[in-house]
Amino acid sequence: MKKMLTVELAKKMLPGGKGSIITEFGIDFFQFDGENYTVDGEWSYFTAVPLIEVEFDSEEEFEGLWWGNLPAFSVKLGYPRREDADEEGEWDAQYDLDAPRLLYIGERLPRDLDENEG
Repeated sequence: MKKMLTVELAKKMLPGGKGSIITEFGIDFFQFDGENYTVDGEWSYFTAVPLIEVEFDSEEEFEGLWWGNLPAFSVKLGYPRREDADEEGEWDAQYDLDAPRLLYIGERLPRDLDENEG
């Protein structure tokens, strides 16, 4: 059965439950807020849950979602380092917000999320 991943479910799975909705590739994502993004030089990325329909085996599985399910139902939404990055500037002066990539897609999600650009 297909069920919608909602903001409420994402809050159950994301650390701290605080976040915001962002849209990339024509899909809304609930992205964890705060200083919990990763910067590894070449990429800066966030953990996010796409707000889409996903197949579940049962109502119990759907209702039992918790933080331990996050890897299967989340993505790492990455932004590449700008070639002309301002080392002293704000985060968005260092990373290109116009070139998002999905660096990881959870095994319970469709593989083509980033191809849904509308």
